Amino acid sequence: MPAIFISYRREDSAGYAGRMHEELEGRLGPDQVFRDADTLRAGQDFEDAIRQRLRHCQTCLVLIGPNWARSQTACGSAISRSSCSKRSRLR
Repeated sequence: MPAIFISYRREDSAGYAGRMHEELEGRLGPDQVFRDADTLRAGQDFEDAIRQRLRHCQTCLVLIGPNWARSQTACGSAISRSSCSKRSRLR
């Protein structure tokens, strides 16, 4: 399992996450960094895969862009509802 998990919102920090992923892979090796867009396969259960990788990573880098607190997800505001899967990753 990758040692580093990069968590980000595509709406405002995907580009930053991509550059960070490339830099860390160059320094640590391709199997040491997880970012969903580069690692998950089509049809894979997204939430299960994220939970699995989070459980086994050594470090989770959370990129919070300028619109994170105001962003809307399927469960409302990203930080207003404790049941939201986006928020649960930060606990």
